[in-house]
Amino acid sequence: MIRRQFLGFLFVLFFLAPAWSVMFAQAQGGSITTFSTGSAEETVTVAGGQHSPVGFDLQRNTTITSATFFIKPTTSGASPGAIEVHANQDGVPEWAFNDTGYGGFGHQTVFASGNSTETLAINPNQGAVTNPESPPFYIPSGATVSSTGLDVGFSPTLTGGYFPTGYIHSVDKGDLNNDSNVDFALLSRTANVSSGNATSPSFTTAAAFRIVSYANGTGVSFSPWQTTCTNATRIIVADVNGDEFDDAVGYAPADDQLCIHFTNTSSGGFEPQVNVTHAASIIDLDFADITGNGLDEMVSIRSGGEIHVDEFSNRSNSFSSRDSEVVYISGTNNKATLTHMMLEYFDGPQNNPTVIAGQTSGTANQAFWSSNTNSLAVSTSTIAGVAPGSVVGDFDGDQDLDIVAPRPTGHRSIENRGPLGWNGDNHNRLLTLTNATILDYDLDAAAHLLVPDAGNPDGNPATVTGNISAYGFFSWGNTQNRVEGTATTVFEPGTAPRAVHFGDMDGDGSIEQLVLVGEGSHHGVFLSAYHKVGYDIDQDGSVDFGAEGYAGNGSNGLSMLMIQDTSGNLTTSLNILSPGLPYVSDGYGIQMAFVNLSMHSITEGEFTFSGLDVRYTADFLVNANPSLTGNLSNALNQQMTA
Repeated sequence: MIRRQFLGFLFVLFFLAPAWSVMFAQAQGGSITTFSTGSAEETVTVAGGQHSPVGFDLQRNTTITSATFFIKPTTSGASPGAIEVHANQDGVPEWAFNDTGYGGFGHQTVFASGNSTETLAINPNQGAVTNPESPPFYIPSGATVSSTGLDVGFSPTLTGGYFPTGYIHSVDKGDLNNDSNVDFALLSRTANVSSGNATSPSFTTAAAFRIVSYANGTGVSFSPWQTTCTNATRIIVADVNGDEFDDAVGYAPADDQLCIHFTNTSSGGFEPQVNVTHAASIIDLDFADITGNGLDEMVSIRSGGEIHVDEFSNRSNSFSSRDSEVVYISGTNNKATLTHMMLEYFDGPQNNPTVIAGQTSGTANQAFWSSNTNSLAVSTSTIAGVAPGSVVGDFDGDQDLDIVAPRPTGHRSIENRGPLGWNGDNHNRLLTLTNATILDYDLDAAAHLLVPDAGNPDGNPATVTGNISAYGFFSWGNTQNRVEGTATTVFEPGTAPRAVHFGDMDGDGSIEQLVLVGEGSHHGVFLSAYHKVGYDIDQDGSVDFGAEGYAGNGSNGLSMLMIQDTSGNLTTSLNILSPGLPYVSDGYGIQMAFVNLSMHSITEGEFTFSGLDVRYTADFLVNANPSLTGNLSNALNQQMTA
């Protein structure tokens, strides 16, 4: 009798099915279905890389006609890692589970590449594949998965976070570098401005502005502080000279002064400041290309019910009138007393902007530039309820701009119906509209009113207070576009948030939020888009696991957005999908199915995959091998003749 032993590295469990079929020289043959212990199943425990050999008994002069057995991992304990099965101790395994990407026996912790971490770029707005497949990982075909773990993090291409800037008093947006993306201008009346030189650095406090922009190569950048009007309280971004590069205008209304900083189209900096004193009768002003001639005019409301459109002259460094109109109280010849104005693209971005001039009562008139007469015209109809402090935005998703206005006992939603005019509805819910913003922050075609609440600052930024609440709009029956009473989402971008500004800084279609935050001596801006990411494991087009919120790359205090499987649904999904997944076979007959996740994101960025942890059981047939022996029976027969 010859006793054969399998010398293996790091394997766990054998059992026979059916076992070895043999022929003897003096008999008709038979089969062996047990190991030398008399058991049809053997458990091998590995400790410190060592284990006892597993054997079976064969008589001499035996010809083995077929030989197979199964090996599988246990469901408990640590994985033995890669394993090999040796029958004839010639240095060549008769079976092995050690190929690249296989991971540990019964415990998958690496991707198909053999790496424990993988990355995948995604850009939902470019290329034919907007939902790319993740780097695959293997599990045995038909395996039973007992537990899973996978860390999927998302970091956007535009990585924001918190940037210390000092207290910001005013913000505007535009395109100062002519790259078709949004830049922000930040005005601080208490900026710490450099006033010395390299050898004798010194700083002084002054009213100044700086530009926040994004470029693919450098990321988010802040320009140096640029001083402006001493008493400036507002910064305006506009293309005052029509060169397709927006300029920055500091505005000091108490001094009737505009300080214009023209963009140097070569250096990207600013030309020497141009100071302009405007008419003392101006109540409020803004800039936009209301005439459609390619440069932004100054549009103002003035005493006596007047609306003016003025154009800047590079030759005289002054403004000259294009046209003006007078607003009268409806039904009378009395001039209206104008108190506030809104200059916006009310008719959508494809049309010229128009101005809505309001009175203390909330009655407002819309004025526009008539292409027929090449002059300013005032609509004959009025808009009711446009009170001071109203907020402009597209709350019904039709690409034109609507208005939410405060009322003493609630709020008023004023819908822009285009050629049909304006339609207002009063609602009894009181709103705080100071620095509120209307924004479809998650790109789901449903706008929200974002309301900042600074909380109760105590001067210590470590004790975070305040938030931003997002309220949806509700319509039913006679109730149209009412701001809902319960917030759908609450954001915490930083302590004591005061205002939300927004724009697409990197051109990926998502909207970055620039939030003014801080308290005590620590003030700055928080910058991030709202991200929605996820993956679809069965690739039916629906996200199975998702996450949403602000995201960064770990710098500036903003970490990646992590997709969590808190309910174990990945385990369930893999068990359902495993038998039908495509697989590859190796020389030992091992069939490994590859798992791909279809990735989803509304923003451009990169997914990081790590922490893969899949525990499974599966039956592996030991028979074929890629060596010269070809299979297990041949290897055993070689031992009979040895």
